[in-house]
Amino acid sequence: MMMRRRLYVPLVQLWKALTLKDCVYMINEAWESEPEHTSKRSWRKLAPYLENVDQSNDSDSFPVTELNGLLKQIPGSRNCEEDDVSSWLDCDADDAGFQLMSDDEIIVQVRKQNSDGDNNETDEVIETSKISKSDAFECFAKGLLWLEKQTDS
Repeated sequence: MMMRRRLYVPLVQLWKALTLKDCVYMINEAWESEPEHTSKRSWRKLAPYLENVDQSNDSDSFPVTELNGLLKQIPGSRNCEEDDVSSWLDCDADDAGFQLMSDDEIIVQVRKQNSDGDNNETDEVIETSKISKSDAFECFAKGLLWLEKQTDS
């Protein structure tokens, strides 16, 4: 009987009772219930031109003129020029990033790091741990509680 009454709650009343915290819980539940392959397939449908694009941040993999045309379709970016797009794409050209290395290159790199490590034994090793989704969500919930208390006072 109680469940039946809840089904007939007017939509406006439901919206008024809905809090930001409820929205966060609903988004989290929806995200957790979606398999990874579903989002990959969705992106293939939304942007099929990205499927065959090389993932290597190379500015030649996607023509600057075509990218500039796509950017001009976004509200607020109409005055974007091709030079700006080129500079954005090349801003990390000097960054080594993650490189694909051969076995020999890996061995040389490891030996080099080991020889450097022998000289600098006083260096601190900073361990970082990956934050789990539940810990992140708990911290976010605490932040929401703090925010709610700030608006009440």
